[in-house]
Amino acid sequence: MSLIKNFLSYRFGNLILRIKIILLSLFYNSKKKKFFVIGVAEHGNYGDFAISEAQNLFLKDNFDADIVEITEEEISNPLTYKRIKAMLGPDDIIFLQGGGNHGNMYSFHEMYRREIIKTFRNNRIVLFPQTYYFSDDADGRKQAEISKEIYSSHPDLILAFRDRMSYSLANDVYTKNTVIFCPDMVLYLNGRFVKKNNPESDIMVLFRAGKEAKYQPEEKKAVTQKLSEKYKLTFNNHTTKEKVTKENRYSLVKSQVELYAGSDVVLTDKLHGAIFSIVTGTPCVMLSTFNHKLREFYKIFKNIDGYYFADTLEEIPDLIDKAFEIKNCTNPDLTEHYQNLIETIKRED
Repeated sequence: MSLIKNFLSYRFGNLILRIKIILLSLFYNSKKKKFFVIGVAEHGNYGDFAISEAQNLFLKDNFDADIVEITEEEISNPLTYKRIKAMLGPDDIIFLQGGGNHGNMYSFHEMYRREIIKTFRNNRIVLFPQTYYFSDDADGRKQAEISKEIYSSHPDLILAFRDRMSYSLANDVYTKNTVIFCPDMVLYLNGRFVKKNNPESDIMVLFRAGKEAKYQPEEKKAVTQKLSEKYKLTFNNHTTKEKVTKENRYSLVKSQVELYAGSDVVLTDKLHGAIFSIVTGTPCVMLSTFNHKLREFYKIFKNIDGYYFADTLEEIPDLIDKAFEIKNCTNPDLTEHYQNLIETIKRED
């Protein structure tokens, strides 16, 4: 029965995609430049689809182009490449979704990026800000070499990385491409949300599970139990069961960000937990993950009162107390970094 369901789902998906190809080809049959944003998130992780929404707003704010979004699910279908080729003009630009999946940890994303880069050699391709991470083992080194060879073969590939370590590593590897530093795209939303005057909870706790977590659940539970003796805690899993679409993305992000704005302090080991804190000016204590992602991100904000990094679990209670002394955080102006990305995209070679 499951085989039949999968077959019907595949055939129905192909039919829908064929219809979209026809409609989009007709709709975008104009002289206006087109931007193809590939790998857009439609799953329920707030961080991932907040990136997609921020990318869309960034392009709308700064360029005059039709934006064509291609989802993660669509990019795994061979028909998608026909769809792009049918619409792609010589001056159109392809953008690849930003995030934390550049490397060999999330192989699907790296595989489709390689395929796009190999297939569309005559158009500029821009990678929105990513974290660079290939594991320090045989597989990581092998996959890093494969990506280097494919990326280096493209004549007009712009790669943005969202922390200084990732930028440095990528700059040493991708010597034939344009590599720039640019903060995570969700920080482009900075200033669009306002901190609430009467917070609804003392501490919002947002911990990750799975392979990116550094500490075991029981270790983190011991910390939150201790904190609960003094503060009211609210736990957030940073996901939604609601179907995510281009039409409802902003409202979903807004409702989630408002939860952060309604907290006194945020405790998290998720990058976008920290970022949602920052765009609302909410004090935040960050906890390390298995790699450099969050620690390097913290360095951008380390000189601002209200943002702290716990090197160990034992440091958390004191840092939480310290964070409660700060009522609102003043964030740095990141305009110059996004302006650099704009100018690089617009550059004439």
